[in-house]
Amino acid sequence: MKTLLMHLAVACCLVATVYAEEATIGVYVDAAGTQCTGSTGGGVVTGSVWVNLAGAAAGGITGAEFRVDNNHRPDCTVAVSPDPAALIVLGDAFNLAGTNIAYDTCQTGARVRLFTFTLTENTPSSDIWLSLTQHYRPSNPYYACPLVTLCDGPVFTKVCAGPEANSVAWQALLNPSGSLTADCVPVGVAPTSWSQVKSLYH
Repeated sequence: MKTLLMHLAVACCLVATVYAEEATIGVYVDAAGTQCTGSTGGGVVTGSVWVNLAGAAAGGITGAEFRVDNNHRPDCTVAVSPDPAALIVLGDAFNLAGTNIAYDTCQTGARVRLFTFTLTENTPSSDIWLSLTQHYRPSNPYYACPLVTLCDGPVFTKVCAGPEANSVAWQALLNPSGSLTADCVPVGVAPTSWSQVKSLYH
């Protein structure tokens, strides 16, 4: 039984490693997609949403589906501009439902910028968290996660770019208080060493 549990633990760790190497959709508080903690200088900030290509999506994508929650939604106005190369954009990434964005050609490279946005504070606020998660009404109920579609038309395989079940996949932070920061990494993805796994079964 102990050996079986160890094998199962190894399998789980391998799955976690694969997930960490898959594509991610990140929300940033700068147009270049490099900063996840910042401030609204003068009450306004320009940010962006990017797909970081990896794993199954390393060869490119044809679309994405997700939403960005804002814990200070009533205090902010967000104007969103999609990538001009996009063929179809449905919904709004920053409203309660979310967005679907699609291209008619494969988008390749290390990263793809999906949207830029301008966030304006209506009321000065601190600790504005921008949390990227699944679309409120996923186009496919078996993919309740932020996702990308691959360049394998006519199938356009869906690949999760974050956890399922309304879990937060990525966060950015504006006007932080104290020592709060948001790292530009997927939320909750951390490596687990083999020694840590073995220690669970001693």
